[in-house]
Amino acid sequence: MHFNDFWPFWGALLPTFLGALLAAELGYRLGAYRARRGATARSGAGTMVGSLFALLAFMLAFTFGLAASRFDTRRALIVEEANVIGTAFLRTDLISTPWRDEIREQLREYVAVRLEATRISSSESINAGIIRSEEIHKLIWARAIEAHESVPAVTNGLVLQAINDLIDVHTDRVASALYSKLSATIWVCLLLLAAAGMMATGYQAGSSGPRPSLVTLLLILAFSIVIMLIADLDNYEGGWLQSSHAPLEDVGRMMQSVP
Repeated sequence: MHFNDFWPFWGALLPTFLGALLAAELGYRLGAYRARRGATARSGAGTMVGSLFALLAFMLAFTFGLAASRFDTRRALIVEEANVIGTAFLRTDLISTPWRDEIREQLREYVAVRLEATRISSSESINAGIIRSEEIHKLIWARAIEAHESVPAVTNGLVLQAINDLIDVHTDRVASALYSKLSATIWVCLLLLAAAGMMATGYQAGSSGPRPSLVTLLLILAFSIVIMLIADLDNYEGGWLQSSHAPLEDVGRMMQSVP
């Protein structure tokens, strides 16, 4: 179960903001209650709140780094996939017809399927694209085996290797996009730590008298925006930060230009 399974990435902003605001308000009320009961604010409270926020900043940086790393991996895999598709297409020159023409046509369809799934960018379109891609894998592999068995040659093995690389990269992309998200445990720990920090800020304000200021609201808003950004980096389906598929589009145009 992933954090993004509960709501879209942009939906993380309002719940996070309201949750942090509620935590700060609860902390303020608790601090004000204790102040009315005669409890005085300790001199080291500010230092402890600062330490708690330093820990929260570390956790945010750690989580952001993980999400950004996965985003960079997905982007690199797009380039790698474009390269292996182009290589497989060019190596079809090493086999004779009719297998060459059939494999080339299937590779053209393969690129079109990949691009169509990313343009719509929904769970249904992505799953349909994965299923169709795997069907095309089987068709291409079967044609390549037929060509190799009919005309055994060392050069035919290069075509099989290129197709095998194409299938491997597909597996890597699926794993990176769908199965390599930030775990729910990390999200829960991050949000609990944030709630503790906001409560501590509210408690300190309640102990000293004034309500949380506009600066506190801006702090909560900034934290919520960072959480939304992390969720966007971790989201493969229709986020604002999307990897460019220009390399696949370039390969598709190259293949269309070859008769």
